[in-house]
Amino acid sequence: MDKNRKVAVYFRTATTPIEQKVWLYASSKHSEQTELRDLNVETMKHTARQNGLVIAGVSTDSSRQLLPIERPGVQEMLAAVREGRVGAVMMPSLHHLGRDFDEVLPVLAEFQKQKVHIHAKDTSALSLPLFPKPPSRRKGGDAR
Repeated sequence: MDKNRKVAVYFRTATTPIEQKVWLYASSKHSEQTELRDLNVETMKHTARQNGLVIAGVSTDSSRQLLPIERPGVQEMLAAVREGRVGAVMMPSLHHLGRDFDEVLPVLAEFQKQKVHIHAKDTSALSLPLFPKPPSRRKGGDAR
């Protein structure tokens, strides 16, 4: 065998499309409700796997006393969103972010800016559509 010969090792790894990577988030209103919050996380893990999603991370908050944008768990989730590590976020309910639309709006705006999908049971809980579709443009003819 030739001693000057070099061998290059080549292998291919499968990558998961960003649309299938999801971040799980749950919160509890009070620190005494962590058991219910953890149960929500386990349920979301099961749901994500059943739907072919890859769990990129999980974050939780044990209290909703801070504004959503200031909570450590939300900050961790938003970091993953901004870094492009996930294409979707999943939470049991949008109420896990907050019940006041003005408080939740900055988080939802960040999701929209990054084109991240939201998976939650109650997306209808807000009176406004989360991601309104632009009006369709007709080909030819006048715009009425």
